Amino acid sequence: TNFNPRTEMWLLREARGVVTATNAAKVTVTDATFAAHRITATVAADAPALVLVAQIYHHNWRAYVDAQPVTLLRADLGLQAFQIPAGIHQIRLAYEDRSFYFGAAVSLITLFGCGVVWFLTGRSRNGQP
Repeated sequence: TNFNPRTEMWLLREARGVVTATNAAKVTVTDATFAAHRITATVAADAPALVLVAQIYHHNWRAYVDAQPVTLLRADLGLQAFQIPAGIHQIRLAYEDRSFYFGAAVSLITLFGCGVVWFLTGRSRNGQP
């Protein structure tokens, strides 16, 4: 009954070994930009803190603090959170579907192979070696 969502969040048990921030910290977010697959911002914290992002958790989202990957946690059952150290930092959340890129690469290689076969068989049908 005393839960205050402005200063507290629920984390899964897996976060116990990852999270070191224990107390409330003053955090300021500036220069936030939102795009289809990316969120960036400048964040200043007076102590290590957790940043809660009102974005639905999905395993393809990645979090970066000062261009270094950090662990993205499931918070408040369905949102995303990650830890930042004290100080001023550039944060970025990016949706990176590596399976999609792998499938696109396989498709391009296959298309190239089909083009080579079509070119070679087309030349031999016209009577040219």
